[in-house]
Amino acid sequence: MKKRRVFVELDGLRGVAALAVLTRHAPDGLFRDWLPGSYLAVDLFFALSGFVIAHAYADSLTVGMSTARFALLRVIRLYPLYLLGTALGLIVLLPKLAAEGGIQAGPLLAAFGLNALFVPVPPELAIGRGETFPFNFPSWSLTFELIVNIVYAALILWLTGWRLGLLLAASFAGLIWATADHGSLDMGWTFATLPGGFARTIFSFYVGTVIYVAKDRLPWLRAPFWVLAPLLLLSFMIDPGPGARAVTDLLLITTLYPLMIIAAANVRENAGGGAVMRELGVASYAIYILHMPIIALVRGIFLKGLNYPYQNLGGWGTIALAGGILLAASIVDRLYDRPVRRFLTRITNARRVTAVQS
Repeated sequence: MKKRRVFVELDGLRGVAALAVLTRHAPDGLFRDWLPGSYLAVDLFFALSGFVIAHAYADSLTVGMSTARFALLRVIRLYPLYLLGTALGLIVLLPKLAAEGGIQAGPLLAAFGLNALFVPVPPELAIGRGETFPFNFPSWSLTFELIVNIVYAALILWLTGWRLGLLLAASFAGLIWATADHGSLDMGWTFATLPGGFARTIFSFYVGTVIYVAKDRLPWLRAPFWVLAPLLLLSFMIDPGPGARAVTDLLLITTLYPLMIIAAANVRENAGGGAVMRELGVASYAIYILHMPIIALVRGIFLKGLNYPYQNLGGWGTIALAGGILLAASIVDRLYDRPVRRFLTRITNARRVTAVQS
């Protein structure tokens, strides 16, 4: 079997994007104001997922790997941290619900059970603001990604050429409609915006698979991480105003982000910083899926334990919080996620086909 590449530059970009999402939910809103478009990191994640899945699994799927085996591999990759984030979300949500008027155990357990199985909570079981994943609302994107991953595996031999083009055109048309209606691509975690969330996922994921095939046709397009990372952050800083937000979002995910992925993937040598980029990539998923319950826990400590205005942490406090979450994500990856995935792989005989993070 041919040796598979590890795209270190893409690892670094994934880590930067995860940190941008983290700061979006930080206490004082400073970085959210600086990076108003940081929700587009999720669209970048979807495109990176399509690229990496095509790289890691396309050959195996076309020569006999079953969809069931692929689905098992993806669940093993995603579920340990996903379940941990959901469980932590439940733990930190309980005191808040109790303070707001009591806890209805039946609906709460039903909602938790659904979320633990990648299923959105329906409106009749809504908790808090009515998110479909109230215990850890970034989980919505993992559910959508898993569904699209499995459909990709099932249709890989059929979905080529004009059929792939038709899927991309249809998903983009749906994305235009949903974005125009919502005003931006910041959608997917409520029942009202579920169709837009699926359109986001489908379009960017399959753009990623196309990029993987097309990257070799543009060997000259390459750029180092220290150029691409600031460029990504600059794209999150763009604030065209409500009227032009939808158009700007669509332009970024259809032009800049695909070009950035190609430019990063075409860099085969790293003059320096490779270890940092790898670490960012390794920790990125844990950062993304655990940052909300950790932030909620910190909020509770400051408000209840220290009687300190949480929103007054300021920029340096946010940076310290992000550093702490990055450290926690690295520790959780090593001490929990990897051992659990190795155990699940062993008991299910789910052989890993690649070392590429996805």
